[in-house]
Amino acid sequence: MFPIQPVPKTYKWGSDHRLQDIFGIDSPGPLAEMWFSGHPASPSPVDMDGDRMALDEAIRRAPELMVGTEASETWGPVLPYLFKIISARIPLSLQVHPVDFEARAGYNRENAAGIPLDSPVRSFKDAIAKHEMVVALERFEASVGFAPRPIELAALKAIDHPLAQAMAAELAGKQPVGSRGLETRYADAPAYGVDAEDAALAMPPAAKVWGHTQRRIFRAFRMAATAPADAAEGLGEALEAAAVACEGRRCARLVEHAAMASRAFPGDPSVLCVAMLNPVSLERGESVFIPAGTPHCYLEGTGAEIMTNSDNVLRAGMTPKHKDIPNLLRNLNCNPAPPIDPASRALHALFTPNLAVYRPKLSEFMLSYGHVGADDDSGRWGAMAQRQRATLTDYAQTIAPSAAIPAVSGPRVLVCIEGEVLCTSRTQRVIVHKGEASFIPASDGRAQVTSVDGKHGVYLLASTGL
Repeated sequence: MFPIQPVPKTYKWGSDHRLQDIFGIDSPGPLAEMWFSGHPASPSPVDMDGDRMALDEAIRRAPELMVGTEASETWGPVLPYLFKIISARIPLSLQVHPVDFEARAGYNRENAAGIPLDSPVRSFKDAIAKHEMVVALERFEASVGFAPRPIELAALKAIDHPLAQAMAAELAGKQPVGSRGLETRYADAPAYGVDAEDAALAMPPAAKVWGHTQRRIFRAFRMAATAPADAAEGLGEALEAAAVACEGRRCARLVEHAAMASRAFPGDPSVLCVAMLNPVSLERGESVFIPAGTPHCYLEGTGAEIMTNSDNVLRAGMTPKHKDIPNLLRNLNCNPAPPIDPASRALHALFTPNLAVYRPKLSEFMLSYGHVGADDDSGRWGAMAQRQRATLTDYAQTIAPSAAIPAVSGPRVLVCIEGEVLCTSRTQRVIVHKGEASFIPASDGRAQVTSVDGKHGVYLLASTGL
């Protein structure tokens, strides 16, 4: 096991205190993310026998020792996941991660155009799809994937604003008025219409098999994503009024999340896209998986985020950073579907009184969230256990309590976020304190996390799903 240091990221949406408290550091500005990474753009330093080197370099020098034969043969001499602890004070950008073939094509296209990898206007920094998962460490608000069309329609209809009404008209399938305008309740409303040919050209290749619902969702989403800034006049007030008017209705939280986004980004019409997405409110220990192509935005909260080893982000709005709306639309999955909870999908998703395992249906990553020793946190861990057990299979509920890390042979990153824990492998015993982390190489084999003299400790463990 080797000590590993996170790479801090200071973005405007970050927290003023949460990550600073966990990691015991001062930050000159809002601290948004702490990366435990082998990504070449921001590799974490690891201490190996007195020498400090970047994790990606350490893996290249000794791939079998660090990540193991199977992982090396599958993904090459790299860490196949990127693990972060994140904390959002205000909403992040409205975004989509590119699907696999678009990631390769975009990466090669931007390389051929001579756009540097670290350029602020570069969209494709990696040639692989980016799938990600977040596990809440405290209440976490997000919007993920398209909601059922009737609920989207109800939310948009409730917003007394010309752009929202034009989107609702498109979503409802009303016939165009004139060449470009769509029916609205406003006689003098601006024309936010959709040119059918332009919209069809902007759709992803998958649109060849879409039905009417997906096409209408795409066109309504595209209206807000491409609307000019002056289209947002009066939008904030309309969203606040709609949030009150929708109380008690199924569409209420869609409107509330759009209103949250508008408060952070007044004057940005793309916040209306949020009124089309599933609202997700995670309590501690709850999770959501976000496949590539899924539109989403995080609104507030602190969580553990793990993803394939990619830094690809396509943004449509709610950000001062580079926006790439054409490529975002080419990667947009417009199928309405409920959010995916990786903690309750299969027998691999085990929950015991002191260990939760989150394993989506891919091999690059999984995440464990564990507790050892006394629960001195006013019973919060026990309450989390109760919620999780209510959603898991009968099989999972019969498993005896265990502090063992799941039997994986690949590279792991252990982070202590409360108290302290003892990690024991076949060669070492290491105490990891709050805010500290250890890289557990594949060569260490199975490891176990236990308490230090019965003391309280909470930890996160990132690993491959092999």
